[in-house]
Amino acid sequence: LAAIYWRASNRAPAYELQDISKSLEAEGWNGQLSFLLEPGKWAEVSFGAQGIEQPISPRQAQAKPRPAKTMSRITAEEEEAKERELEAKIAEKERELQDLRRQLGDTKARARRLWEAARVEEAAAR
Repeated sequence: LAAIYWRASNRAPAYELQDISKSLEAEGWNGQLSFLLEPGKWAEVSFGAQGIEQPISPRQAQAKPRPAKTMSRITAEEEEAKERELEAKIAEKERELQDLRRQLGDTKARARRLWEAARVEEAAAR
């Protein structure tokens, strides 16, 4: 509802936003919430003890931090993706090539039959 009010009135629901900051502070978080109170007017609400780190959630405490991907790892993953894409294209082209070879074989067989029929027809006409 607060978002609908904000959109319709073009005024921030200051009370609700302050309530959010109080809830965050009660959970041990700190920070600053900045929002556009009305067109051209910014408001800032600080909450929690400033300069103190946020608490770590149990899930974060148990999870082993994953190392950030290095540029070389990202590049290697991109190259592997290109490789898979190219292999798929090659497989598709090989199927197309087999189909073309089959068509060529059929065309050659038809041409032989037509030449044979033409020779028989010419021999009968003499």
